[in-house]
Amino acid sequence: MPITELALLRISAGLSYTDPCLLANLATARAAMEKFTSFPFYLYQCIEDPALIYLIGSWSSLAQHMESWIPSSENQALLQLMKDQVEVEWMFHVALDPTTLPINAPLLAIARHFVARDNKIKFEEVFDGVKHYLELCAGSQELVKGGWKIEKDDQRVREEEWVLFSGWESVEKHMDFAETEDFKEYVRIIDWMEGSEIRYATRMTLV
Repeated sequence: MPITELALLRISAGLSYTDPCLLANLATARAAMEKFTSFPFYLYQCIEDPALIYLIGSWSSLAQHMESWIPSSENQALLQLMKDQVEVEWMFHVALDPTTLPINAPLLAIARHFVARDNKIKFEEVFDGVKHYLELCAGSQELVKGGWKIEKDDQRVREEEWVLFSGWESVEKHMDFAETEDFKEYVRIIDWMEGSEIRYATRMTLV
């Protein structure tokens, strides 16, 4: 099974996210990765901060990305091309089949759940028992997909990370979930978490 790459890029200060050169170079980078992997790649703009761009892609393995692509001449040329336009804030991989992601939804919610390693199994049990509430609100189980972060974080040595992608019509539609009785059941997952982060993003149209 292929794995999912999730990366967060920040547009350089003073550069607009509508800059034609930036969009053209992002399209070039996307095309190069798609050619290398034979998988599709997607770019999403963060609603809360338009200077942030999420890269979501697919790799056949961690080794293909880190050992074959990263040191390749193609990638090094792209890094040089875009060095004054974007910087990578972070990047990691998720044990999740990227073909299942709700990439056609109007809005993508990207939620990072930080779970103490000792609570990983219990978190999974509770999440599996309540995820249908979120799926029901989203409209389909196909719109809610998650997986564990593969890499271990040096800054969070005692934690695991569950990354959840969910597709929505709007931010308001997702927020409505918090007003339901079902939400009171769903938030039982909080008892097994150390913290969380959620952001919303829309798919970018490149030249």
